[in-house]
Amino acid sequence: YKLSELFIELTGEPKLELEVTVLNVNEGHNREIMSRSETLKEYSAFVDVVRHYRNESEDLEQAMKQALGYCITHGILPEYLKEHGSEVISMLTLEWNTEDAKVVWREEGRQEGLQQGLQQGVQQGVQQGLQQGIAQARSIGIPEDTIVKIFGHN
Repeated sequence: YKLSELFIELTGEPKLELEVTVLNVNEGHNREIMSRSETLKEYSAFVDVVRHYRNESEDLEQAMKQALGYCITHGILPEYLKEHGSEVISMLTLEWNTEDAKVVWREEGRQEGLQQGLQQGVQQGVQQGLQQGIAQARSIGIPEDTIVKIFGHN
C-alpha cells in the first residue's frame, strides 16, 4: 500500500511517499512467517480466540475477559496477558465499541438523510401542486385577484 492512496483528495504529487507491504497474520495465513516468530503466532491465536468469544457473547467486556482467561490458561501470550491484561481489555473494548458505534452512526446518518429527503420531497410536492393549481385556475379564466385570494400569491 502507498500512504498517498489513503487520502480521498490529494492535490499534486506527494512530497514524501511511504510504501508498505501488508501481511495477513490471521490464524491460518502466512504460515511460513508465523513459523519464524512464536510471539506473532501466539498473537494470531489470541486474536482468533477474542473473535470467537466476541461472536458468542452479547457482553463485550465479559467476552474479552473470557478470551484473556482462556489464552493465559492455554499458554497463548501468558506472561504478557498476565502483566497487561487490563490494558488489553480496555484497548479491545474500545476498538469493538468504536466498530459498533460506526454501525450506529451510519444507520443514524441514513435515517437522517431519509427524513431530510422526505421533507424536501413534501415541500417540492406542495410547491408543484400550488403551481399546477394556479396554472389550472388561469387556464379556466379565474381572475388574478381571486387566484391570489385562493392560493395566497400569483
